[in-house]
Amino acid sequence: MLAPDAREQFRSDFSDNSFLRYATRMASPSEWEPGVRADGRVSYRATRANGIRVLEVSTEFVWAYPFDVDLRAPAGASVVALRDRVVWQVAHPDDAPASARGLWITSAEAVTWNADCDALRDGWVHEQFWVAEVHRDRIPAGDPGTIFDLDAPAPTTTRC
Repeated sequence: MLAPDAREQFRSDFSDNSFLRYATRMASPSEWEPGVRADGRVSYRATRANGIRVLEVSTEFVWAYPFDVDLRAPAGASVVALRDRVVWQVAHPDDAPASARGLWITSAEAVTWNADCDALRDGWVHEQFWVAEVHRDRIPAGDPGTIFDLDAPAPTTTRC
């Protein structure tokens, strides 16, 4: 689905782990639970970029990834949330050479909640580890704020 000319950008993103703005790589399957949930919206418009007709698709989603944690942990400690906003463009086939046809990302941003920072730096999504003696009845990441509310602005800061 990616434009051949865009693939080098994607290779670079995956080599330096900056792809988390638009793609997710999960920690070991034995550590996460089935049942990923998502809520979001998609909008699109016809526009021009550099004189080329393009279909621009904007997505904003909140992804909730459940992990297998200590049963004593408070509700929410097993969930990692990732909220992303990505703008994709697809060139009109009559306006672009074959190598430029397909998906391009023009912007991408993401924030996380309750994600382990070391794992994120290594390119993996994993929950912050809940420790009964340390966290007691608290979620390690604290209050999720507006990360789950698509009608509110996305949080502008993240712990990692």
